[in-house]
Amino acid sequence: MSGRHARLDVSIDGVRITRTASDAARRHVDRTSEIGWDDVTGAVLQTSRKGRAIVRVLVADAAVVEKHRDDPYAVKVFRGDTADASAVVELIEHEVRVRRDWREQAAGSALG
Repeated sequence: MSGRHARLDVSIDGVRITRTASDAARRHVDRTSEIGWDDVTGAVLQTSRKGRAIVRVLVADAAVVEKHRDDPYAVKVFRGDTADASAVVELIEHEVRVRRDWREQAAGSALG
């Protein structure tokens, strides 16, 4: 999924956010952020003041950032891609749930 300044990719390894050089510099992050599934705790879909969709990936141990413009894990998508943004958020949430359930079942079977 792409936005004007960033691209968000979901893979078997986790989530990758690739930013333009200027956007990465403004947010004080590397151009490419690789977030493994063990660090992803979820995702939310928000709306900007102008009505554009924003996907925010929730990351364990990351500082909570109020403004999406300062969030290194937020991607504002193109206007017509709101449905795609919603699908990406659901995909990330599903993957986090499946992995959490798997870890809980593995821990439960190790105890028994």
